[in-house]
Amino acid sequence: MEQERFLTRLTNAYQQEVREALSGNYDAELEGDSLLKLRMHIRKLGDSFAECMARSGHAKKFQAVQGAIDTEFARSNGDEGDIMESMRDLYRESRGAELPGTINPRVLENMFRQQSSPLKSFANDYIERINAAVHEFNETTHASLIPDENLREKLKAKLCSKQNSTFREANEQVIKILYGERGGTLQTVNHYFADTLNAIREERMLPRLKAAGLDDDAFRLNITEVVKTVHLSNENQAVNDIHDLLKAYYKLAIKLFAENVVLQVTERCLQDNDGPVKILSPEMVRNLQDDDLKDIASENFATSSIRNELTIRFEQLQKALEIAKQATI
Repeated sequence: MEQERFLTRLTNAYQQEVREALSGNYDAELEGDSLLKLRMHIRKLGDSFAECMARSGHAKKFQAVQGAIDTEFARSNGDEGDIMESMRDLYRESRGAELPGTINPRVLENMFRQQSSPLKSFANDYIERINAAVHEFNETTHASLIPDENLREKLKAKLCSKQNSTFREANEQVIKILYGERGGTLQTVNHYFADTLNAIREERMLPRLKAAGLDDDAFRLNITEVVKTVHLSNENQAVNDIHDLLKAYYKLAIKLFAENVVLQVTERCLQDNDGPVKILSPEMVRNLQDDDLKDIASENFATSSIRNELTIRFEQLQKALEIAKQATI
């Protein structure tokens, strides 16, 4: 069928554009910020998402050992409350059967959920930006490959519901990832957690040791005074431990969350055969019913009328030429 062959050629050309756009094999004549450079825009959005997560993906700012805001977690907006006081309140409110000075595991889990509350809005905003980038790529590519506006609109109507459902599924997948991060037990097998925690604890201990007179130049020590200076109350030690454990874990968790969203949501969306850049394919054309093919690829009324009128005029001209030839003879 002519309509099927036409749509197959069209979708083959489109998929070639998609392959080049996703592989980064761009036409040298494209402008630097061309909407057709889909992979470039996806990478930029991913980098921006990861930076936002690291900079602002926490409800309260973690502190450095001296009580100042840790510059790694500093940001210009958000909750300005004292995270140590919040942890102290939660520690007191969560005391149960554990011995004094030890930590109820629920404290860390609850504090992590509070601290990670901004993640959903950042992830949803990222997915919306991905959706917009894909939409702009499709609009630009379709306009280039399909000059006929009527045909473009018919294809858009055919694809629209599926593309919308793809991004609904993407948001649902984000919710699943969020639940995995925030709803379960805090776990990690990454050795950087222990390394980071040890570094934080050493950083916290050094000022207390120096305050006791123990530094690189010290040669005489009063052990009793050192112990008194270094010692903390059970509650203060527990609050410090909660802060340092959460801070070390959060550095890893925030990076893992960003990677999971990028790999499990964005890439799956881009590579899925039913996704917004793969669904318009020769396979889709083969699966169309005859009525759908005619509806999508048939000429509109105005175009059909013009073609018929031109055909009639051509036939009349042919007859006139024949009559003229005979008259000449």
